[in-house]
Amino acid sequence: MRRHDDKYIEYLGNLVTLPETYLLEIGCGSGFRTQQLSEAGACVLAIDDNPNAVRKARERARENEFVLQRAVFANNSVFDLQVEDNTFEAVVFSFSFHHYRRLDMHAAIDQVLRFVTSEGEIAFFEPGVAGTLYEAELRFKSRTDDERIAKLCAYEVMRTHRGLKLVDELHYDEVFEFESLDDYLAAMKPKDTVGLEHYLEENNYRLTAPRRLNVYRAN
Repeated sequence: MRRHDDKYIEYLGNLVTLPETYLLEIGCGSGFRTQQLSEAGACVLAIDDNPNAVRKARERARENEFVLQRAVFANNSVFDLQVEDNTFEAVVFSFSFHHYRRLDMHAAIDQVLRFVTSEGEIAFFEPGVAGTLYEAELRFKSRTDDERIAKLCAYEVMRTHRGLKLVDELHYDEVFEFESLDDYLAAMKPKDTVGLEHYLEENNYRLTAPRRLNVYRAN
């Protein structure tokens, strides 16, 4: 599997100063975005409440000197992280905000508003609710949970939170290209393969995934 048209760092870097910025990444997962942030020059505290994700992120970091030098990984949630107010110059939710319950979404924003400096940015990097990749994940059961309502709820909460002032909202489509059916099976691990090969052929083995980046400052 190869990824194309990933404009994450390009778009984020246009709105947030990354070189030498002390940044909190919430929901680092396996560390893919942490690596991008580190290579762009940010100093990152990357947290995830899943210990297995943090372990994988640390393993990935061993293969990249930028990450080793510029990132620290911690098994924490935004709610149990012990840091002083105004610690970070920027905060990024990496595909994580829509995983909170609605009440916790409000509380998470309140929490990071304490963590970030008065002139700092809070960025929400979120997957879209459509796209052929997401359709394939649902149709062929790479995932069992339909997150569309949660994603829309997350967008509504960040958009209407009184403590946030929008800087900009940017959209792009990331493309995932698969060499073959076997490549898709290895990367996505679907539980149902009926009609999968035909679906991939219809889409020329290139599936799109919409992305949205919202950047805010304290209101």
